[in-house]
Amino acid sequence: MAHHFNVDNFIRFHDYTRITGTLSEPGQVVKSVVAIQSGQPVGSGEVNLPTPGQAVKTRFVVTFLSENFDAKTLVLVFEFENGKKVQLTGSEIADLYLHNEQASNRAEKQFFDRLKTPGYDRVLEIGSRARSGIIRRQLFDGKEYTGIDVLDGPNVDIVGDAHLLTAHLRPESFDAVYSVSTFEHLAMPWKVA
Repeated sequence: MAHHFNVDNFIRFHDYTRITGTLSEPGQVVKSVVAIQSGQPVGSGEVNLPTPGQAVKTRFVVTFLSENFDAKTLVLVFEFENGKKVQLTGSEIADLYLHNEQASNRAEKQFFDRLKTPGYDRVLEIGSRARSGIIRRQLFDGKEYTGIDVLDGPNVDIVGDAHLLTAHLRPESFDAVYSVSTFEHLAMPWKVA
């Protein structure tokens, strides 16, 4: 049977690279993943990590340092318990990541299109603090906007833990909830959702 890849993140920061995603093949278990650049191993990763919303553990994380990173020479080699190996090239990784980004952008567009319909007047942003100087409040002009963050700072209306929203907010207080670059920092994102 065919395997299924998904790449959630392909992050490059100075010499550091981090790639996360899922790999599954029915009836098979991934044993290991190794990152190879220009024919040389540069790092390994963790496999069979919990996958939100699924009983089967299919997530992988690969991190490595490389001064002369070149995605064209990168290969991730996954080995299954039965000895089978599957390779994912740097180009394939980038394509899968960009596909996910496009899907995210479509979902965000659908969200903002929905906000234009009557009945979506009260918006909550989880993780609203302008930690990097980015404030998204202006995206919600004409709406009743509230920003919540675990720390006080610019663009924070309510200081509170998102895991305990009911301690800070009345039920049915909002028509829509928005969040960017926050859920990956939460201890229990499923509880917040």
